[in-house]
Amino acid sequence: ASTAMPAATRLRLVELVMFRAPDPRRPPVPRTRGDRGPVSRSRGQPEGQPHHFYCPFARERNGTMTKNSVIIIPALNPDPKLVSYCQALVEAGFHKLILVNDGSADEYASVFFELDKMQECTVLTHAINLGKGRALKNALNFFLSSSDCKDYCGVITADSDGQHTVEDILKLHEELTLGKEELILGYRDFDSSNVPPKSKFGNKLTCFFFKLLHGAKLKDTQTGLRAIPTSLVNVYLDLSGERFEYETNMLIVTAMKHIPFCEIEIQTVYLNENKGTHFNPIRDSIAIYKLLFSTFIKYTIVSLSSFILDIAIF
Repeated sequence: ASTAMPAATRLRLVELVMFRAPDPRRPPVPRTRGDRGPVSRSRGQPEGQPHHFYCPFARERNGTMTKNSVIIIPALNPDPKLVSYCQALVEAGFHKLILVNDGSADEYASVFFELDKMQECTVLTHAINLGKGRALKNALNFFLSSSDCKDYCGVITADSDGQHTVEDILKLHEELTLGKEELILGYRDFDSSNVPPKSKFGNKLTCFFFKLLHGAKLKDTQTGLRAIPTSLVNVYLDLSGERFEYETNMLIVTAMKHIPFCEIEIQTVYLNENKGTHFNPIRDSIAIYKLLFSTFIKYTIVSLSSFILDIAIF
């Protein structure tokens, strides 16, 4: 008698191996919402399963599985709701979050303690407040120093005050998975009625001068929701700026290096008239406009000097 295995049986065995189907004889393990089983501290995904099984929105594109994104959140004296916000991000499929405690007061220690207990979160701590720019650069450096950074399509920076919804972060992630070398910005509609007047005026003025001095027309120069492909993260590591002006410098360098911008409209959320912001209207605005004009003047002087030198030589 032939001992050859029927084709249908062989196909079923292949399916079991490829998709790691559970043993039908083993009773199912009850799970609560957000429970994803044993989690690896280093990777933050269920043990014994492929990367894409953990990420609900991962899917095949052009024959390859899309990669996940790392979420970076700098935080100074955050609202306790930051914990539930991070839990929502994890439930949405993001399994690596880097949070930076930028010198928060002692009474906020419990917030970071709860975050640090989450397997998907890594909390970096500044002993004193060093500024949002420094927090972002330290988080970017931590990401690139990780042995598995190439496993991710990039990083998405978000604010800790809840202005950036999970749905909008997913929008930027979708663009990031396309693999384009571009800086992705989530822009807000500053003509909507819930935007505080000073925020509307400040952004429109900054956008005007940015277009005038650096040639790129942007709808929102102050957005903290940005996505950076892994291949471009090192571009923004050694830029000057320790506070909010760092984010402006990111835009300037992107324009000077002719890296494309991609703008995606997001919800315009302002909580309590944006009273929770740590942006200092005087100090930080001076730093931003000083950077905008000084970079333009420096570039103009260098270009003019090169032109005069060429004329003198030839």
